[in-house]
Amino acid sequence: MRHLSRMILRTGWLMVSVCLLGFCGCGREEETPAVVTENAKEIARSTQHFAFDMYRELASEAKAEENLFFSPAGLHTVLTMTAVGAEAQTRQQMLAALHLPKLDAEEKTAYGGLLKALRYKTGKNSPNLANGIWADVKLKVRDDFSQTMRNDFAVKMGQVDFFDNPQNARQTINRWAAKETGGKIENMIAAGDLSAETRLVLASAIYFHGQWRDAFMKENTHPRPFRTAEDQENPPSVPMMFTVKNFEFYQTEDFQAISLPYRGGRTEMLILLPTTVGGLGALESRLSSELFEKIVKNLATGEVQLGLAKFKLGASYHLNGALMKLGITDAFDENKSDFSGITEGEKVFLSLVAQKTFIEVDEEGTTAAAATWGQAKSAAMPESTSFVTDHPFFFAIRDRSTGTLLFLGRVVNP
Repeated sequence: MRHLSRMILRTGWLMVSVCLLGFCGCGREEETPAVVTENAKEIARSTQHFAFDMYRELASEAKAEENLFFSPAGLHTVLTMTAVGAEAQTRQQMLAALHLPKLDAEEKTAYGGLLKALRYKTGKNSPNLANGIWADVKLKVRDDFSQTMRNDFAVKMGQVDFFDNPQNARQTINRWAAKETGGKIENMIAAGDLSAETRLVLASAIYFHGQWRDAFMKENTHPRPFRTAEDQENPPSVPMMFTVKNFEFYQTEDFQAISLPYRGGRTEMLILLPTTVGGLGALESRLSSELFEKIVKNLATGEVQLGLAKFKLGASYHLNGALMKLGITDAFDENKSDFSGITEGEKVFLSLVAQKTFIEVDEEGTTAAAATWGQAKSAAMPESTSFVTDHPFFFAIRDRSTGTLLFLGRVVNP
């Protein structure tokens, strides 16, 4: 999985984009595991609340037959980097949407601690995170902002010439994006996205290539109809991977949930499968951080006859509208925006937030990437439970050590 975030700041123009998200064993490594403090866990909970807020907005904008896949972790990171330099009402709106109370020195340190914990390598099944900023050679970036980016967000700082050579600047940033996503995200910044007015690009990247703890046997993959409606005639067939093993599982009258761990046990894919073929919309309307945490806490181990559809998804999102619905409005208004904590002497505003994503799930595991510019009671589990994703479902890829949601998505058309 890969995700890329970028923010571009111009005179009168600012772009934020989520650059890279995926799974692999490459990138910067922390030599010793970071202690996940309570403050860092609070930041992770903030990212989780934001994740489901964004998911609901994206799901409401998407057509019923469309897949969905994005990286809330990368988007939250790049927006938080931006919020560090926001002031007044612009800052208040961004922090409210990000579920960050103050973003003071203590919170920024906690955020840095969370990112450090996510960067710690436990093997090839650990996420790789990278943040970068490219400033125009003539832009005066505030020293305190640069210091915070380096110290708390481990940002790589660079200079490019947006004014005289925006095409070369674009190529420089795109090469970084491609490298950080193992080549899965190319041309993150499209031709014409940069101009002589561009002043700053902020980017956040996550890359993950995960192998299942229990790989599927390829000889047990068979075609199976995938239905999107109960009365659907001649539904398309998709490759379905079958296995019978012990998994952590949870079920209610409305849905089933299963945790599929990756090697090392640090990351997992959580799948929520509606009981009925057409039940995804109702499930999506209930999704929240609170419901998700209850599901995680109520998972119980048992034998499961699992059928998982192979799927490959790719998407590009312009997120301005969704973020404005979450209350971030002044940042997009050239007359009201206040990013004076980033640069001195130039009036800038947020013009585009975008994300580009990719995920592929097969017998061996998952490769994903993204680039962005009342308590339910568990029904009694039978001795062996059937869980077959032969109709639309929701999924999340989660870092278990911190609770951070790296990716969220739905599969409607595998």
